[in-house]
Amino acid sequence: ICGACTLSCSEDDTCEARGLGSCRSADDSAAVAACNGQAPTGGFCLASCAEEGCPAGAECVAGVCLAELESTAHVEIDSAVRHQTLIGFGASLSYDERAIVDHPRKEALFDAMFDESGFDVVRVRNTYEPDSSNDNEAIDLVAEIVAAATARLGRTPSLFLQSASPPASLKVNGDRFCSGADVDCTLVRNAEGAYDYAAYAAYWRASLEAYEAADLHPDFVSVQNHPDWISPHDVAIEACRFLPEEGSTTVTLPDGSEVQASFPGYAEALDAVRNATSDLADYVFAATETAGPPLVSDYSPTLNTDEYGAIAFNLYGIEPDDVDVAALASVADLAASVSKPVLQTEMQEDGLGTAILTHHAVVAANASAYLQLQFVGATSDETSAVLIGIEDGVVTPLPAFHALRHFARFTDPGWLRVDARTDSDSLLSSAWLSPDESSLTLVLVNPGSL
Repeated sequence: ICGACTLSCSEDDTCEARGLGSCRSADDSAAVAACNGQAPTGGFCLASCAEEGCPAGAECVAGVCLAELESTAHVEIDSAVRHQTLIGFGASLSYDERAIVDHPRKEALFDAMFDESGFDVVRVRNTYEPDSSNDNEAIDLVAEIVAAATARLGRTPSLFLQSASPPASLKVNGDRFCSGADVDCTLVRNAEGAYDYAAYAAYWRASLEAYEAADLHPDFVSVQNHPDWISPHDVAIEACRFLPEEGSTTVTLPDGSEVQASFPGYAEALDAVRNATSDLADYVFAATETAGPPLVSDYSPTLNTDEYGAIAFNLYGIEPDDVDVAALASVADLAASVSKPVLQTEMQEDGLGTAILTHHAVVAANASAYLQLQFVGATSDETSAVLIGIEDGVVTPLPAFHALRHFARFTDPGWLRVDARTDSDSLLSSAWLSPDESSLTLVLVNPGSL
């Protein structure tokens, strides 16, 4: 059974009478371990590890003696070869602040989000609204979540503040949300007909002051998520289009026709925000949060390197079963040329996909942070990209949670990635060294089906 010479059983007597140890049920961890991680169809006999250990040719696994396996892959760690410094792993609160704070098992949910996971980074959308009648309630919800994280981590998590769109009053279409490749999904112009970068910068200054007033200090700030993108579909999504620099470009409409449209520049917008907030706290502006790695090279070269402190990108367009390692490596090369850390700030994948993409982001792109798109969601679907399901008042860590937790639970901010090379094409390896060099964490990912 699963490679062991043994007997099926339902009670210990069957095994003890034949000197085969004890009966292990199909869901027992030892039975699952003996069957290479898959639950067998029924219970069977397995010998427990004695005090003196297992006999020759066997090793103790999950409390029972199993046949030793021959190594077919080797990993060599070289702690003298050092790469990026870790900022951390985490996820976005998305639009779920209220669902988290009002969850009937809120404390258990906070335990899963931070204590059991070790996630170090919380990504928050800028919900500040000028002259809002609700006193910007969502900021207070974020403050409660960050306080819960701080209590469980023993330190304040890194806070990444980003915006998917400025307020409706600063948009040509008068709405945060856009669809159908809307060419009016962009920044308004002022009375002189120029794009109103000053109003945009004033909005960001007021936003940062509002978060600081709630005792929330954003460690990283992204003034516009996906500046390269407007939803081409009928589904409305928050967006605001910026070109790398102010100018015009061709936009393909849903009917296939093309129009020439003018857009503001990301470089001009970031410069305005930096100037308007220079007397506030020393924020690290992360640029440019493009939807995919190849677009980083379109936007970043237009920026003054003094205007930003990190290169941020998302992993859309990169598939776990065919990772474009060269595109990720180009981000690492660009970041190295300007001496900036790399942040992967938004992606959604299932469990194995998350593990594969996290590996390649930290190894090929030298990313110091990896963030899943959605921390919680109303789903318990095991193929979901959500980290924690919260439907029906239940807290359910999902496969993507466990995948990202492998990287987060036994590392901390400040750890260094060191070389970990394998001689196997079917194994991915990364290693992290603590600052005092007393601890080393090795993360292995099997991207295949066996």
